[in-house]
Amino acid sequence: MQKYGKRAANDNKPTLTTLASDGYPSDCRRKSHEKKFFLILLAISIMLGVSVLPSQAASSSRFLSVPTPYDDGTNWKGKTHQATHPSIVQFDEKWHGYNYWMAFTPYPYENDQTENPCIVASNDGIHWQVPAGVSNPLVPTPKKGLHSYNSDVHLFYNRSTSRLELWYRELAKMTKDSSQEMLYRITSSDGKDWTDPEAMTAAMGDKLQLISPSIVFEDGIYKMWLMRDWYVLYSESADGKNWGPFSAITANGKAIHSWHPDVMKIDGVYYLLNLNRKNREDVGGELSYSTSADGIHFTAEKHLLSNTGKKTDPDGYRIYRSSMILEPDGVQLYYGQTSFDNQWTLGSTTGRSLEALAEHKK
Repeated sequence: MQKYGKRAANDNKPTLTTLASDGYPSDCRRKSHEKKFFLILLAISIMLGVSVLPSQAASSSRFLSVPTPYDDGTNWKGKTHQATHPSIVQFDEKWHGYNYWMAFTPYPYENDQTENPCIVASNDGIHWQVPAGVSNPLVPTPKKGLHSYNSDVHLFYNRSTSRLELWYRELAKMTKDSSQEMLYRITSSDGKDWTDPEAMTAAMGDKLQLISPSIVFEDGIYKMWLMRDWYVLYSESADGKNWGPFSAITANGKAIHSWHPDVMKIDGVYYLLNLNRKNREDVGGELSYSTSADGIHFTAEKHLLSNTGKKTDPDGYRIYRSSMILEPDGVQLYYGQTSFDNQWTLGSTTGRSLEALAEHKK
């Protein structure tokens, strides 16, 4: 998640909000769109004399109702609001009517034929809607080989072009024993009208080579992190298409084992939200975070979230890829989650900071 601030009088491009090292804006100014639920929490806390922030890292404090193009209660009974893999862009001042834009993929009952890039927007980070003029999904299901599908969206704002860029992964099983994996990009100047898909990588001839990409564009360079063969790798490109060698990044000097990572840069600090699993058969998932000054050498990972293991919880069975919003009040994490009846939804949890959420788990 990149955070974009006010526009200068002589500049039509949003500028990054300045954040202190703890993730809070350095000028501590409050925005008019601060989330109502933080104020409610504060009021309750004052009246009761207790803290109402999450007492533990596990279990989402909120189920997010996100509209998807497959929410027809008749044809898709029980599949309402099933979505996963959130990626959020945050603006201090509204961009085309909204402070928050989120890309995601529907995934009702693990149906990969619906796993197509979608976009929603919000002014409080809680209530999401499809902006007027948007037609989801933005990209249809691919029809290649024996079986093909989209997945793994990442959204960011390119200040040099004043456009949102939505990247996603396409996988096509070409034969019984071979697959083709590629990354594509669509862009928009208003969040409503999107370009046709543009291939951003050469076709990879194997699975698990381009998993969960994160992209940052700065100083004329595209920087990308992704999971390949269970580790987080990094590469750079001048045009977003011709990439240099991928090399492993580290946390506390060790290669980072991962399933679905997310990397963002805020005020000169790179944040890694790492959703890790021991292997493909490992169900639950562990979400941790670490920081870096160069995007390559990260601090030791600190645990944030786990699946609860409870049969009735929306995050009882699995935790999935995450994103986050930083506010003066604290941090809000968004993440995919799966219940024991295989419903894929989005959850969120809040805390005073990432450090505070990590401390709650101890």
